[in-house]
Amino acid sequence: MNKRQALLLALLAADDEGTVNGRTRLQKLVFLAQEEFSDDLNASEYEFYPYHYGPFSKDLLNDIEALEQAGLVSERNIDLQRGEKYIYELEDDGRDELRQFLSTLSPSDRQEIEERAELVETNFNDISVSRLLEYVYNQYESYAEESVL
Repeated sequence: MNKRQALLLALLAADDEGTVNGRTRLQKLVFLAQEEFSDDLNASEYEFYPYHYGPFSKDLLNDIEALEQAGLVSERNIDLQRGEKYIYELEDDGRDELRQFLSTLSPSDRQEIEERAELVETNFNDISVSRLLEYVYNQYESYAEESVL
């Protein structure tokens, strides 16, 4: 595990149910955790580029898949009338792995990861995806260039 994967797991852990609803939402939450509340973890952050629904990171997608294969995160998909919805859930092993990894970090790094995750979850996880995208597009206009919306 690395710091950026820890941030991803911490975002899931910050939610009372340990979930994030939707791929787009998860991408935006991690993006905002880096952009809005970034401090000393820059070397380990995801690289985002403009894509169909704003900032997108292929490495984030790969990390989600790796964490799922390791049994730390589960991905459920729900069929909707207009496509699919993905729900990401932190597994008990993921909580344990996160706790163990955070214990190896300096107190300042551990605090930064936990605070960034909590701030993003509190401020952005419960708003609609359309409001989340509107916020991201307004604050980070360059990431709206490839948007299909």
